[in-house]
Amino acid sequence: ASISRKVDEKTVYQVLGYVSKGEIRRLLEMGLAGKVKEARDLLREMLYVQGISSSDILTGLYREIPDLNITEQAKVELIDELGELDFRIAEGGTPEIQLLSFLAKIAKKARS
Repeated sequence: ASISRKVDEKTVYQVLGYVSKGEIRRLLEMGLAGKVKEARDLLREMLYVQGISSSDILTGLYREIPDLNITEQAKVELIDELGELDFRIAEGGTPEIQLLSFLAKIAKKARS
């Protein structure tokens, strides 16, 4: 922000280390579209370039799932998967691997 003097939503999120709803939505939509490689790239950018914590990404996913254009049953299953993912990360699982596994499961559900 100090270099370009332009303060927009993206800049604020980056400075504060928050994840934007738009990025979480893109992540979910990529998963639903079966674009796992693109979702992985965005996830890595969020984790390692923007420095967003896996906990913040999980919270964002939890907040966005109810607004997805999928069946209620699918929403319930995804939220259940998020609970498992949260537990595995808390028990020492690698956040990137666990989050990517979740995105792969979304892609798998979308195809079935």
